[in-house]
Amino acid sequence: MHTEEFDKTLRALWIFFWYRCGKILAPFIREQIGHLEKPFGIVPEVRELLLKASPATIDWKLKADKKKLAFKGKSGTEPGNLRGVRGEREYRAEMAGSAPQDGGP
Repeated sequence: MHTEEFDKTLRALWIFFWYRCGKILAPFIREQIGHLEKPFGIVPEVRELLLKASPATIDWKLKADKKKLAFKGKSGTEPGNLRGVRGEREYRAEMAGSAPQDGGP
């Protein structure tokens, strides 16, 4: 049974460990729990839940937070020139006022 205190602590640890996925975060927590208890104020009940939490449970609990951080839209890049090599040759030939030649770029 996971509590609100567990969710809050898990979120704080996730941020502390630079937003790692559950597969990486679970072993980090298990290895470092002794060092994390005092700074994060982890109580014994939450400690036990953190040690038992599977990577899938961690990802499930953090799903809403991860969604808030996700990029909006399809891409983070700007649109580029889609002419390609052949289109580039035709463009240059058009600019120079002659017909494109077969061969290399």
